[in-house]
Amino acid sequence: MTGKPALSDLRSRKVTVPVAAAMAGHTPQAQSLRALYSADGPMGEEDHARARALIEQTGAREATLRRARRHTADALHLLDRVRPEPVAAAELAALAHLITHRNH
Repeated sequence: MTGKPALSDLRSRKVTVPVAAAMAGHTPQAQSLRALYSADGPMGEEDHARARALIEQTGAREATLRRARRHTADALHLLDRVRPEPVAAAELAALAHLITHRNH
């Protein structure tokens, strides 16, 4: 857990990596997401659900997750090469797994 509520980034219209990736496309979903983010006024619950669905439909969430996991695997491989203290290495690996496998 990061300590912030699920969907808080969407509520504040924060342009995270998945949002930017979804908006970068030329699909109707990307266009709808751009329009949703550029609208005036606060986002309602329906807007949050719509934004989340659009991000999912573009494949941006899954692509971002694959990228994060690939970078994590690369980092853990490099960490292993420097032969850190085993407990510290295990804690770092557990943290990396937690970050890239959370459910929200």
